[in-house]
Amino acid sequence: MVAHIRNYLCEMHNLGFETVSEDQLLHEIGYARADSTGFRKASKELIKELGHVEKVDGKNYKLTEEGKKHANPSETPKMMSNKDVEEQKKAQIIKLSKGKVPAAKLDAIWAVLGDGEAHTTDELLQATGYKCTDSTGYRVIMKWLKNLELIEKDSGSFKFVAEKVFPFAN
Repeated sequence: MVAHIRNYLCEMHNLGFETVSEDQLLHEIGYARADSTGFRKASKELIKELGHVEKVDGKNYKLTEEGKKHANPSETPKMMSNKDVEEQKKAQIIKLSKGKVPAAKLDAIWAVLGDGEAHTTDELLQATGYKCTDSTGYRVIMKWLKNLELIEKDSGSFKFVAEKVFPFAN
């Protein structure tokens, strides 16, 4: 359990996420609540005994420098271009949603927002073929884009957060 938590935090760090919410971490390692005995013991060991993880803002976890030395993520992404970042972020969304995000519809929204400009909800709906914002697929895609702070909303339009989605100069 300790290694699973540490390795997952390292994987997320390698994807560009310094902190991971407690809910997301619990979901990934298979616990329903933070007061589960197994999770409490493992997090106590990682935080207090080993110093591999620190808790930030009460509900977020972050891998320490010491923790990075001991982590062994299943795969270490090597991001070399904005296209690599795009593929990593989309894969992360699919993984975190446990497959609930329809990949083709995510690709359609990504293609629209990929120009770096702001786009209306209607434009996003049209690109995906959804009729309204209450469509389950649309809601779950937008939920994950917001949760991962990949999009921002301004005056009814959405656009990518450039430094997270396009970190490399073209």
